[in-house]
Parts: sequence; C-alpha cells; structure tokens
Amino acid sequence: MAEDYTIQVVEYGRTVDQPVGVALYGAYNVGIDSMPYGFVLARNADRVVLVDAGFEAVGSGDWMRVKFHVDPYVSPVAMLRSAGVEPEQVTDVIVTHAHYDHMGSLGSFPHARYYLQRQELEKWKWALGLGPRFSAITAACNPDDVAAAERLVAEGRMRLLDGAVSELLPGISVDVAPNAHSYMLQFAIFETRSFGRFIAAGDGAFSRRNFTGMNNDGAFVPQGFGVGSQTDMVLALEKLERLVGGEIERIIIVHEPETYAGPSVRVVNGMRIAEVCRTDAG
Repeated sequence: MAEDYTIQVVEYGRTVDQPVGVALYGAYNVGIDSMPYGFVLARNADRVVLVDAGFEAVGSGDWMRVKFHVDPYVSPVAMLRSAGVEPEQVTDVIVTHAHYDHMGSLGSFPHARYYLQRQELEKWKWALGLGPRFSAITAACNPDDVAAAERLVAEGRMRLLDGAVSELLPGISVDVAPNAHSYMLQFAIFETRSFGRFIAAGDGAFSRRNFTGMNNDGAFVPQGFGVGSQTDMVLALEKLERLVGGEIERIIIVHEPETYAGPSVRVVNGMRIAEVCRTDAG
C-alpha cells in the first residue's frame, strides 16, 4: 500500500580522486572524478527511515576513511541533525549491503530496528575468514561492522531477510541483486501516493552512466568494483530500470554527483542535502 514520505539524500563525505573505472567497468585510463558518499532519509508522521547509515570515522572507521580517501567528511549523525532529525528519532535502518560506507554507523541509532539480507551477512563472514591473500574481495568491508551487525542480531534489533520482501515497512518493499556489487545487495522501493515510485538503489549503481552507457549509447555498463560478476551487475541494472519503467531519474544513486545538483539542494557543513520529494507530514 502506498505511503507518502519526505525523501532526501544526505551527503556526508566525498572523494576527489576516485578512478572513473571504479564506477564504470572498462573505463581504464579515463582519469579520476569526485564521488560523493551519502545515505537516504525518508520520514513521515510515523517513521524516520534510513536506507544505509554511512560510517563514523572513529577507530577502524577512520582507518577506512583514510584508506579510501574520504576527505572532506562530516559525521552522518551531524548531517542527520542538519536535516532536522536526531539519531534517537530513527525508527528503521535498511542496510543495502555490508560495505563500510553503508553500515559503519550501526551503533548510532539507539531506538532503530535494522534490516539486512541474511546471505549478505553470512557471505561476508565467510569472505573475511579467507585471510589476507583475499583482501581484494574484502577491501571495503570492515570486520568491526560485521561484528556490530552480529551483536544487533543477537539483541533482536536486526532482522535478517531471506530475499525480496513486499511491504517490509508501510509503503516500502525491498528487492535483491545477488552476486553483483555485493553478495546479496538489497534496495528499497518506495511506493508513494503523491509522487509515484522511487528506488534507493544502494550500490546497485554508482553512476547514471551505468544505465545510459559510456557514450550515451544505452548499453548497460557494470561497475568496476564489486565481488560478483559483470553479468549479474548488468542484470541488476536492468532490474532497477525495469522497476521504474525506464525512468532512471527515479533511481536514487548515492554515489552519483548529479544526485546532489539542482534547485532542491542545500549545502550544510560543506555537504549537500538533496530533496527527492516532500510531504507536509515530513
């Protein structure tokens, strides 16, 4: 059943030297680009929902920030407050996948309930157990984040899902992209009464060019960074596009610079908050 939300995309960090080939498979020697880091905030009178949670740059989180050159950076909690939400108000966090920049703030929302795919958690535990020679697979996964997720499961605060779930929350369903960018990435589908469907894609895509093609020729381009196959990355792109009827502007891509452009964007602490849609209740 459709449910209206105010939906915003909140930037909390940025790299300025990201190789283009990370976003677009085969884009060798194309140079570097800026890549924003962000999460999706959706709220109405009843719920405050995050799709992903960013990461806190403390302890091993700061090591990941340095490793991936995330600078500038502002705490996701600080950016959430800039959007008018206290961390205690967050009711639900849908974690798309277990990379550090999407679930490195799991401890920041004391009253939230979390949702992650069971296979995503289990496969990352397996991968981390393979040892340092397999670091090409595990580079973006912080073992401390996986341990935090396991604690939330033990506390009964994280629900592990087994595939797609219709109406996980009012107006919000999840679907999955297996063996693509991550082992079992999930994305959130918002069915709004007033504005139609939007999809918070997580890292189902890094760039609009994953959909439109390197030379705007319409050929899908898989991501250059991930643990799955190029085939499954392309199939995930096709699924996302099909679910919005080809209107790719309805796919929210947190690493896409164009997401944070336009008149609906305001800048706080050097970071951008982009509005997707707004209700009076939000």
